[in-house]
Amino acid sequence: MRFLILFLIYFITSFGFSQSRDDQIQKGINYVYQIKFDSADAVFRQMINEKPADPTGYFFLAMSAWWKIYINKDDRSIDDEYLSRVDRCIKLCEEILDKNDNDAWTTFLLGGVIGYRGFMNVMRDNWLKAIDDGKQGLNLIQKSYELDPSNIDAVFGIGLYNYAVDYVVERYPFLKAVLFFFPKGNKLLGLKQLQECASNGKFSKTEANAVLAYINIFYEKDYLEAEKYSLMLSLMYPQNPVFKKFLGRSYIGLSKWNEAKRIYEEIIAACDSLKPGFDNDYIRREALYY
Repeated sequence: MRFLILFLIYFITSFGFSQSRDDQIQKGINYVYQIKFDSADAVFRQMINEKPADPTGYFFLAMSAWWKIYINKDDRSIDDEYLSRVDRCIKLCEEILDKNDNDAWTTFLLGGVIGYRGFMNVMRDNWLKAIDDGKQGLNLIQKSYELDPSNIDAVFGIGLYNYAVDYVVERYPFLKAVLFFFPKGNKLLGLKQLQECASNGKFSKTEANAVLAYINIFYEKDYLEAEKYSLMLSLMYPQNPVFKKFLGRSYIGLSKWNEAKRIYEEIIAACDSLKPGFDNDYIRREALYY
């Protein structure tokens, strides 16, 4: 009976911690998409203070900085801070994996943080570094999924790769030689995997929806599908300039001129008011153009 009670106490407290950590992560993620970066960083730093050797807080701290860059690609002042957070996350992940190479969650974090560094290298035209990060990140994400097939968030990275590589090879055949040593992609499978993550992802659900909006606007030219994702994201996070821009572009593609005009007027008003996320020329230029 004593053993049973101790077991139940251990199970309940362990489950409670897991739920608490998941709640913390989700709270911080929501702050990121609300463009409340200071609040997001405070949540993730609290996680780091509670468990300094756990790379989870550093992973999401890096993602917070990545979104700052993504909102205003012209601003390079955050690059060093972002790379510093990435390096810290990588170091902690490697320390854990040196002791246990089959830690699925840590492998996932390592693959994700390296993969997103690859996106930043693309934005900065560091193509060789981007390719190296992409290959390394993909291998780690695939391994993490093999170790834990229940991790739908890993499907996000795999689906994004499947779509991107197939699209690039189809659109730019001369790149086949560069991608010779990479696994082949599959656009249809990639879209299906991204849709699965958009519906069932744990922490990457919003990111998957955002990627689907982007893909349907700029590559698939399926503006009706893009409107579906963009409208949902804009309603959930009206403070987010990226999601609002996606909705405006969807309306333009659908020739919904009045709706598009309203969205871009809202963006310009937010820029004039210097609202967080809108206080840069990058977003204002695009809104004025449309």
